[in-house]
Amino acid sequence: MFNDLQSQYQANADPSEAKLADQLLKMSEGKGDHILLLRLYEGWQRSDYSRDYLEAYRLQPKALKFVRDVKKQLEKVMSLRRDRR
Repeated sequence: MFNDLQSQYQANADPSEAKLADQLLKMSEGKGDHILLLRLYEGWQRSDYSRDYLEAYRLQPKALKFVRDVKKQLEKVMSLRRDRR
């Protein structure tokens, strides 16, 4: 998926799109989409959930808010499992 995006951006004449594709590739560490999504979420978290961060990486606020909610649910489940031990 990401390689397709990168090719699309590089085919585009807009230098800012190519620069964004390069940044995203570096963030993924060449390990795929899941690592990239994790890095993007962590960056959004470090930015205190800034709208500017979302705009800089052309991310949808609704999607990352959903990720944040899922993360909270998983943390709760793991906490309950830990408490049972």
